[in-house]
Order: sequence, then C-alpha cells, then structure tokens
Amino acid sequence: MKKILFCLFTLLIFGNMYAQKLKRPFQNDVSFIQYLQDQGQYQHAIIALDEIPLPALNSGQRDSVNYLKGWSYYNMKSLDSSSFYLLKVDTSFALYFKSRFFGAYNNIYMLHYAKAEAILNGLDRLDPINKETKYFEQAGLALLKKDYNSFDTLSGKFSYDFYALSAQEKRFSIYKDELLGIKNRSPFLAGLMSAVIPGTGKIYAGKTYQGIASMLPIAALALLANESYHKRGPHSAEFYGFGALLTVFYVGNIWGSVFAVKINREDHEKSIYQKILFDLQIPLRTIFN
Repeated sequence: MKKILFCLFTLLIFGNMYAQKLKRPFQNDVSFIQYLQDQGQYQHAIIALDEIPLPALNSGQRDSVNYLKGWSYYNMKSLDSSSFYLLKVDTSFALYFKSRFFGAYNNIYMLHYAKAEAILNGLDRLDPINKETKYFEQAGLALLKKDYNSFDTLSGKFSYDFYALSAQEKRFSIYKDELLGIKNRSPFLAGLMSAVIPGTGKIYAGKTYQGIASMLPIAALALLANESYHKRGPHSAEFYGFGALLTVFYVGNIWGSVFAVKINREDHEKSIYQKILFDLQIPLRTIFN
C-alpha cells in the first residue's frame, strides 16, 4: 500500500512540475535561451530548448524553437543539424529568410550543392537586398561548381549598391579568374621529365623545393652505386644495396611527379574554394545579424 501511495505521490509531483512548465511564459524561455546564445553557451541553449514542451506551443512558437536550435547548431559548427532545424521554419516566421539563407549556406559548405540550389531557387517575394543576396549566393555556388556560364549570368545581376555585399561581389570575379588561371599541367609529362632528370617533373608541377629535394638523394645514391660498381664489382652486396635503394627512390620520384601535378592543382582550387566559402558567409552575418 505504501509503495502504491509513493508512486501516486511521485506521479503527482512530476505532473505538477510538467503543468508548471506548460504555464511558464514562452517568452521567458526564449529570453533565457537568447541570453545563453549571447554568452556563447550554445550547448546549454540546446538543452534548454529540448526542455520546452512542444505540444503546448503554437506554430509561431515552434518556428522560434526550430530557429533557435538551428542557430545554436550553426554556431557549434554542426551544420547538418543546423540545416535540419532552420529549414523547418515556416514562411510566416519573422526570420524566415535568414533561416533559408543560412540553411542553404550550410548545404553549400557540406557540398550538398543540389539541395542548396533548390533552397535558393525556392526563395521569392524578396526585397531588393535579399534578392541581391540570393544572386550572390547562387553565383558563389556556381563558382564552386565551376559553372562559369551560370556565374557570368548571375554576377551580371549584381548592382554593387549594397555595402554588405559589394566587396565580396567584386572578389568573386577575381576568384573566377584565379580558377581559370590554374595551369592544366600534364601528369604524363611530369613523370617523363622526372624519368629523364629526377625532380624536374615536380618543378614543372609547381613544387620547386620538393623537386630539388628529390634530386639530391637520387644523385647521392647514383654516385655511391657508381663508386661501388667500380670498386667492388657488379656482383657485390654493396652495389646491390645501393642499386636497390636508387631504384626505389628513382621510381618514387617518377610517381611522385605524376601525383604532384594533381595535388598542386587540387591545393590551388581548395585554397580558392575556402575563400569563396568565407565570402559567402560574411554578408549573411552582416545583413541578418
């Protein structure tokens, strides 16, 4: 009997706590969560948001919860979760456009280009600055996809009238020129050059110091193998040892030159892509913060 009474008492206590939670003003919760976000306590903000009883909320309040969760996850760099919550926000919500633009940016950063494109294409009834922001984000996405024709069309719509966007809009044209200016060097030619003169293929690929560095051990081993050949003979263990090492370094030098071409191009592109991603984000934070 005592156990039954204890269980009933416990249920009564928890039920009362839940009822009090339902009665608590929603705006008080939001203010507290915004305070946590202002202090950089995004993980604690998520915990507080999870404590809000969603069934008791209206649609606008649920939008607020989804936005606050999405924004917290964005600042925690959990972009997949951020996108999930930001994109749940309804069109009637005051921060709808901010949510959509950052949701699109998250997907661009995660290389989900098709989804990002669909989000941006779905934005309509925009005021002038949001319309230009849409063109700007689409142009950056086109650059990342190396779709230069689309980039030219979209960048042609830039007005350069908005302070938050104009500097980045101008830089996008520079990034396009940099991407087009990356030389399309031949891996075969790089390997052939290093087969003839070790290290020259890497120099051709743009890795000058690596090319010089790969020359030195091969030259040293070649001299040692030659000396061993003349002093010990072609059948000596010393000559075999130096010859084997020389072969390993020589073949590695050829393959290294072949891969250096691809790696150097990828490094150049990655560096430019990082600048594009950075510039895609800055105007969003300026406009919507």
